[in-house]
Amino acid sequence: MENQIAFQHSGLTFLIIAHVVVAIIGLILSHVGEKSIITDRKNKYIFFILSLMYSLVFPQIVISALLNLHLTWGVSSTVFRLCTWGSFVIYVLLQMLVYRVLNRIEED
Repeated sequence: MENQIAFQHSGLTFLIIAHVVVAIIGLILSHVGEKSIITDRKNKYIFFILSLMYSLVFPQIVISALLNLHLTWGVSSTVFRLCTWGSFVIYVLLQMLVYRVLNRIEED
């Protein structure tokens, strides 16, 4: 039980840091990917702030929900880790999609 709680805390800290780093890198890369110099970046900054808030809340919810499933239903630790990393990959893909759409909207 103590090992699982320790994994939850260290894994949670790592996931929060990874989400924040992805949000920052996404914002930087979206500015690099712009075709024009003069653009309204207000939408990107709003999405960046929402991404940071999401980064601080969502990993805590996912880890606690998956840990609860792991402890009560006996879900294997492989499924636990796969779902955790799957949610991170979905977050990265969502960042790429939204910034790509925002770059296209601002070009028009």
